[in-house]
Amino acid sequence: MSIVSHVKLLVIEPITTPERIVEQWADGLKTNAKRINDKLKIRIPDEGSFVSRLAAPSSEGYSPFVNPAFVNKSGLHRRDIVAGQYIKLREAYENYRQKLEDTFAEKDGVPAKLFKELVDRAKNRWTLPLTGSGPEDMGPAMIASLWVCGDQNVIQRLRGDDKVLEGGPYLITELEERPALKAALTERIVQAGVAILKNGLDPAAMTDHNDRINHLVQRFADPGLGLIPFATGALSHLDFVRDGHKLFVDIQVSSI
Repeated sequence: MSIVSHVKLLVIEPITTPERIVEQWADGLKTNAKRINDKLKIRIPDEGSFVSRLAAPSSEGYSPFVNPAFVNKSGLHRRDIVAGQYIKLREAYENYRQKLEDTFAEKDGVPAKLFKELVDRAKNRWTLPLTGSGPEDMGPAMIASLWVCGDQNVIQRLRGDDKVLEGGPYLITELEERPALKAALTERIVQAGVAILKNGLDPAAMTDHNDRINHLVQRFADPGLGLIPFATGALSHLDFVRDGHKLFVDIQVSSI
């Protein structure tokens, strides 16, 4: 047995984000909606920038995590899988551009209406410790999901109290399953984290939600990688754990 990846991600307890700070954060984002949109357009002004800044680095980051001898259920080899993933990323630009336009569009006389609605939804004092406050302050739910999807860029999103104990981001599923795993796992971690925080870090609640998370992760795990099955407290796990007065998301990936 060998541990190929191990990281602990801090979950900031709600008491550290009082309502006054949350309101200031939300008001600041909504006031600066136009500036945020303008900055995004400057950083990625066209399809070429999207490919060079997002698609190419993302593809390069994932390719080392695909075993050269791997062949998926459709008979595709590593080279075909990596190339196909890159093509999908290139083709995602139009969806990215349209989503950006929709998010910051004026609707019902309100500039950036959808963006402001999304900010208000994120104000929830229970979800903010899991989701983070935005792209520059990514929370443990998204970091954890990107970690098990093998996204090397997520290293840059680690916060001061996060701890890398072994290896780095590790792709536990087939490449084509990554989007589904990321979406499902992020949602599950947020739901579980909110419930655990509301229950005062109750050990029974934590175990129950950890079981559900690991069941989800194991459903996506690629059997061809030879990983020890994900389960609460097992050698491979994605668990909420308490360390003193702090709560962490603890991810460990182990191979047989």
